[in-house]
Amino acid sequence: MSRGKPTVLALGTFDGVHRGHQAILSTALNLAGQMGGRAVAFTFDRHPLAVLNPAKCPPLITTTQEKEELIRRHGIEEVFLASFNREFAALTPAQFVEQYLVQRFQAKGVVVGFDFSFGHLGAGKVDLLQSLATEHQFELIVVQPVTAGDTVISSTAIRNHLLAGDVRRAAELLGYPFFLRGQVIPGEGRGRQLGFPTANLACPPGKLIPRPGVYAVEASVRGGMFLGLLAISDRPTFTGRGGVTVELFIDEFNGDLYDEMVEARLLERLRGICRFPSASALKEQMEKDRLAARQILR
Repeated sequence: MSRGKPTVLALGTFDGVHRGHQAILSTALNLAGQMGGRAVAFTFDRHPLAVLNPAKCPPLITTTQEKEELIRRHGIEEVFLASFNREFAALTPAQFVEQYLVQRFQAKGVVVGFDFSFGHLGAGKVDLLQSLATEHQFELIVVQPVTAGDTVISSTAIRNHLLAGDVRRAAELLGYPFFLRGQVIPGEGRGRQLGFPTANLACPPGKLIPRPGVYAVEASVRGGMFLGLLAISDRPTFTGRGGVTVELFIDEFNGDLYDEMVEARLLERLRGICRFPSASALKEQMEKDRLAARQILR
C-alpha cells in the first residue's frame, strides 16, 4: 500500500487476539476504509511486564509470531511490532504520541480499547489520549467492552479459564479454539507400546500451558486436520517425575513426525491426570478417551 494514504492505527498488546481485540481491528479497518487509507496494527514484540516486572509477567495466550498471524487473519495487512524495552517504557504519554503516532505514522485515525493505557508506567488513559488527539488532529475511536454473557472479554479472563482447564469457555471468549503449536521431539516411546503412539510437542517458552489433563483436540498435521487427544502431564503412571510434558495422539494417522511443526486446537478437557495401576489400565482409559473425543467432534 502507498505510504501516502492516511494511516489508521489499532493500538494494543493484543495477547490472544480475542473477540475484544477483533472489534478494535475491525473498527480500524472500517475507519481506514472511510478515509481511503490503510489500517496498521501497532503492538509489541513482548508483553510489557516482561520488561517492567518479569516476576508478574503472565504466560502468553499467543506467542509474538502467533499474534501477528492472527492479526493478519483478521484483515490487517501491516503489523508494527514495537520493541518494548526500557527506553520505550520510559516515554511519557505525550512523547509516545508525538514520536510514534504523529511523527512515525502521521496517523489520521487511532483505535483503542476502553482500558487502553500508554506511556511511562501506563500513566496515559483514554481521556488524555483524546486530548492529544484533538491537539494533533487525528480521530480517536475508543471501542467499548465486548462481553460474553456477563463476562467482559479480556486476556486475563481467558488465561484464568485456560489455567482452570475450561478450554471450551476460553474458545467462546477468544472466538476460536486455543491452540498449542510446537516441534515434535523424541519421547520415550511408551505410547507406541500401548498402541497409542504420541508426538511430544516442544512448546515455545512463555506460552501458556493449560491445566494438566487429557483434552479432545483437532490436530493440524501436514495440511490435514485430524481428531486427537492431548495429554498435559508429568506422566505419573510411569515416572512420577516433575516437569510438564505435552503429548499428542493423532487418531487414524500413521507417520513419523519428528522435527515437524504440529498444531493442536483444544476443544474440551476430558479428565484429569491420575496414576493408573498398570499400563493395561491406562490403555483401557485411553480407548474411552478416544471414543469421548470422537463424540465431541460429532
